[in-house]
Amino acid sequence: MEKSVKNCDLNKLESQPPKRLYNYKHKQRGVALMEWAIALGLMGVAATAVISWQKNATDAQMVNDTVQTVVNTATKARSLFGIANDFTGLNTIENWNNAGLVKSPFVWDATNTKILDPWGHDVVVAANTSEFGMQIGGANLGKETCVDLVKGISKFSHQLQVGDSASLASGLTVTADNQVKSVSTDTPNPVAIATGCSETSPVIVFTIK
Repeated sequence: MEKSVKNCDLNKLESQPPKRLYNYKHKQRGVALMEWAIALGLMGVAATAVISWQKNATDAQMVNDTVQTVVNTATKARSLFGIANDFTGLNTIENWNNAGLVKSPFVWDATNTKILDPWGHDVVVAANTSEFGMQIGGANLGKETCVDLVKGISKFSHQLQVGDSASLASGLTVTADNQVKSVSTDTPNPVAIATGCSETSPVIVFTIK
């Protein structure tokens, strides 16, 4: 009987995993979970960085496309109206559309009879005999996008204003705000660019001769 009990106890002990081995496996499982958590965290950071990079790349491309389109528009407008030195035919958005001056990334909204800039803001156009102008931008434009746009447009514009209060009206009446370029100053004012683009809803108003 005594021998049988001893054998039973021995079998029971042998069937149980050693405590040290159990603790080792438990620790290993904990380390694996921690590694997974760190890996997932790094993947999240990487995904956020990629999305941010894609957005910045898209914004930069949109700015380049917008500036290039404005340049092409100015060239075509000069060929159509500059010979007679009278740009008054560009004093309405309908005339801009009829003259074929609304090109991508700008959009002609036929339903509401208006032009939209690439960021969805209403475009205002105006002209007089010697020059014509555009108003783009507004809420949610973004400071960096605004700065890049102003810098690009300032290279060929005659006058340029930026800020919440800047506006353009029929007959090329410009409401001044932060004056980047004027008829007497050809060099863009960097302080005016930074100040105007830092405002809540920066509007960009520029004229071209």
